[in-house]
Amino acid sequence: MYRHGGLPRPASRLAHRFALTLAIASVFFATRATAQDTPFRINEDAAAIPRGSVRVGVSAEFSYVDELRESGGKRIPLGRRFGFDSTADNVVASATVATTRLPLSLAYGITSWLSIGASAPLVRRRVELSLDTNLRQVSPPPSPQRTRLADRSAVGSFTNTNIGDVDITARISLFDSFRGKAPLRFRVAAEGGVRLGTGPSRSTSNQVDPGAGDGQNDILAAAFVDAALGARWSFTVAGSRTTQRPDRQTIVSSDSVYPSRRISTGVERDLGDMTSLMVTPRYRLTRYIEFAASVSHRSKTTDRYTGAVPAEGWGLSAPPTGAYSATYAALGIVFSTLPNGHAIGPWPVDLFFEHNRIVHSSGATLPDVRVDRLGGRMYVKLF
Repeated sequence: MYRHGGLPRPASRLAHRFALTLAIASVFFATRATAQDTPFRINEDAAAIPRGSVRVGVSAEFSYVDELRESGGKRIPLGRRFGFDSTADNVVASATVATTRLPLSLAYGITSWLSIGASAPLVRRRVELSLDTNLRQVSPPPSPQRTRLADRSAVGSFTNTNIGDVDITARISLFDSFRGKAPLRFRVAAEGGVRLGTGPSRSTSNQVDPGAGDGQNDILAAAFVDAALGARWSFTVAGSRTTQRPDRQTIVSSDSVYPSRRISTGVERDLGDMTSLMVTPRYRLTRYIEFAASVSHRSKTTDRYTGAVPAEGWGLSAPPTGAYSATYAALGIVFSTLPNGHAIGPWPVDLFFEHNRIVHSSGATLPDVRVDRLGGRMYVKLF
């Protein structure tokens, strides 16, 4: 049911049931934690894939946006991007964007120190839009409504589904002392690869569809450092750099004479590069259950366009074109049948749940995204 100021967010019963299942499991498997070998994988770390093994990963990421976050932390309704003013126009626009990403990843251990991998997500966008033009009764009757929405046909709802961008990576293990018995152990790995812009970018025919990708290729580089302290604590520090390559795209821009009019323009563009630093502490509750948290800081430089610039609000909840930085915080829980490198059953698995959201931002106005992530990985020995 619609409500003033936006749509209600459905309750996440799946996440609650998953957390309850893990809590019950911890009672039956609650044994003393021993020295760690392979950290649980709620986020990427420096662990190598065993030689001759394939790691198959499937997850579901549910993100939800109904507000924008300005640089000072103030939140405003997402529908404000349509340009309505409830005082002057007696109109309020409500908007929500729910995105479901279903990434599938495959990685293969070529040697004990080298692995290759690929991942591709299925991206489903559900956009809900509504206009409330009967907010109050006034006397004398209000003046005729002035609608500033560029595309009236966008009011309503729609769902689009596409394959997103494809990542192809290679990882090298540089140092590994996790199998030792020292109270403090380390592991270091480096990763490089490319991102193929197979996912469609923001649509030129639908003003509010955020798209399933950027529509251009990237170069990826990352480094991971793991540290284990005793039997229960471990930490991962991960840094990454995404260099976005120049390309040519057709964008939606504002007409120079009539700013409210939207036109399609072919431009040369160079999207800003992205840098990320993440710290993930973990605490092992039992041999099979672990709690994890993470704090990550991401920044992006300004996009550069030649010929025209994108219209304000094009893509609704798509990333901004201006420079920004944002800090994210997450909490999660993991269940694994691969404690200390000793698998339980022929095909060991990791299962995880994580909640992630923005806690601070600066620069351009960002969609205030909240993400719930549920998934797992299975390790299959081929040779």
